[in-house]
Amino acid sequence: MKYAFADRTKYLGDSETTINSGYGSKIVVAGAGFLLNNFKMNIAKAIEMPRIHDQWLPDEIYSEPSGIPEKVKMNLVNMGYKFASPRYIGLAEGIMINQKEGNIFGASDPRGHGLAKGY
Repeated sequence: MKYAFADRTKYLGDSETTINSGYGSKIVVAGAGFLLNNFKMNIAKAIEMPRIHDQWLPDEIYSEPSGIPEKVKMNLVNMGYKFASPRYIGLAEGIMINQKEGNIFGASDPRGHGLAKGY
């Protein structure tokens, strides 16, 4: 399991967020992607975004079905990159606390069967 915490109050003045993800070597992909997206969108949208994973071995790029545009993928293949069959990468659940408005939001990854609630 991986936990990540983002405090947007310093930068955007609105909220704190935590996320939990577990899925072997791809845990970091779910957590890092969420943290990057969290500063641009709400928690549910950040968790839903497509993910891409690459590591040294096996020497393949893992991409979710809508993770890489086809034109970009073909350019990478022409440069010698190999792609694994498209599949979903990681599962995440998150909670966002908006201190400014006093709201708590929960978001569950649509790739799985989890549940996150804020109350």
